[in-house]
Amino acid sequence: MKTLHHLTTANKLKSVIDRKMVKYLDRRAAQNRQVRGARMAIFANEHVGIQINQYGVYEIQELTVLFDFLKPLGHTFAGATVIDAGANIGNHSLYFSRYFKHVLAFEPNPSTYRLLAFNTELVDNIGIVNQGLGDEPGTLMLVEDSMNMGASSIVRKAGAEDRQIPVQIETLDRATADIDAIEMIKIDVEGFEINVLRGAGELIARHQPIIVFEQHAKEFHDGTTESLSFLSELGYRFCWHQKGSATSVRALSKLLDIREYVSGVQHRIVFDDQVPVKNHSMLIAVPARYSQQLLA
Repeated sequence: MKTLHHLTTANKLKSVIDRKMVKYLDRRAAQNRQVRGARMAIFANEHVGIQINQYGVYEIQELTVLFDFLKPLGHTFAGATVIDAGANIGNHSLYFSRYFKHVLAFEPNPSTYRLLAFNTELVDNIGIVNQGLGDEPGTLMLVEDSMNMGASSIVRKAGAEDRQIPVQIETLDRATADIDAIEMIKIDVEGFEINVLRGAGELIARHQPIIVFEQHAKEFHDGTTESLSFLSELGYRFCWHQKGSATSVRALSKLLDIREYVSGVQHRIVFDDQVPVKNHSMLIAVPARYSQQLLA
């Protein structure tokens, strides 16, 4: 036998650990496929993709506690539409499809939209639109974050290495004018939330849906944000996801971290008259018609 070429791979401890990790991820992949219940294409080495590889569903704890909280509205949801504004690759749309009659998902980034289309093409009750949402129709520039595609933003300043993409923008009022029953809107648009809400004034007045959205600490001024003020004037009240034990005392925080390491991390939906100034990955705006069922 004649060797024509050869390559020697490292056989150090790191290589052994890497091989063990691959076997572990293979096992996790089979488990996660069952948890998700659908195939899923992701961007490799990117924040959301890494989370989906590890847990099966991105933000699975937040989604689980949200729909446990919204369980009193389950029958209503089953006959209605949910809007997924900023759908990314379809993680939330797929989860929503279990609870709603129809999911309408909007994603402006052409690259991300291609994965959204692949991930949802076998799910009959998800419709997808390659557009962003705002307060008026037009074309805007999206700044792409290659390490976290979900953090790509219309409002973020572009750096020298960032890719800028022209994207089409529509208003929710125009895009949903023919839909009869909209019971929830999820908005994840990286600082563009107020624009989406302003373009959905007629929808909100007509349907009074639950609205789930992000707010960053930097958006707060004088204890509120433009989005919170906009919805407050329409009679909405707010609750939010809280992870772990909230405390501002540093030493106590460390002790609570140790306790939660042993007993598990608590995920709660909490309510107060004042929304705390911090980064909120999940704020829930509740219309007056559902206050008694959800906030009493």
